[in-house]
Amino acid sequence: MGRSRLVRPAPRVSLLLRGPVFGGAAVRRPASASFVHTGLGEHDRAIDLLEQAFERRDGAVYAMKGSFLPAPLRPHPRFQALLERMKQE
Repeated sequence: MGRSRLVRPAPRVSLLLRGPVFGGAAVRRPASASFVHTGLGEHDRAIDLLEQAFERRDGAVYAMKGSFLPAPLRPHPRFQALLERMKQE
């Protein structure tokens, strides 16, 4: 049996954000990129991006209220604070 060769993986986030699903658009849409980071367990980075989206008034950030995608972020105090800020606008 031959030995398998280890291949050094590309940086996972940049690879995902440039992939066909996002088509590079996630770089311009922080709310979309935040879902990638949420899935990777990078919750602080995901919330950073959601806050950016809120500041830019990106409509996608408002759609997250009813979405299952940010579910792992819901208990986070920064996410709760963001939801409160969204209610006040």
